[in-house]
Amino acid sequence: MGVSVSTTLRWQTLLVTQTDIQPTEAMEGMTPLHAQDLEDGRTLLLMLDGDEYPTDSEGPWTVIAGLTSDGTDFTQLVTQQLDIFPYSLAYWKGHLFMGMADGSVWAADGQ
Repeated sequence: MGVSVSTTLRWQTLLVTQTDIQPTEAMEGMTPLHAQDLEDGRTLLLMLDGDEYPTDSEGPWTVIAGLTSDGTDFTQLVTQQLDIFPYSLAYWKGHLFMGMADGSVWAADGQ
């Protein structure tokens, strides 16, 4: 993840290799909030729709949970509009858990 410092702050997801750093086109226009490496080699991502620097007081937010296998692809699993800002997303024992700004943790069946 990286932030582009310009007139308007914008977040973007970057793919870092041994020789280069490039924006990931599959995640363009989304703001990365959290990432979890999974045992099968994929990465679970919590994203916000839009690429402007987010704050946790300007909701509602369109939240996207998805997977990437190599940093260049992105498969959306869930898209939801929320009134509480999300901070983290984790996959554990067949369920997705989302940590929220108000201290609550939401759980969903990941099957």
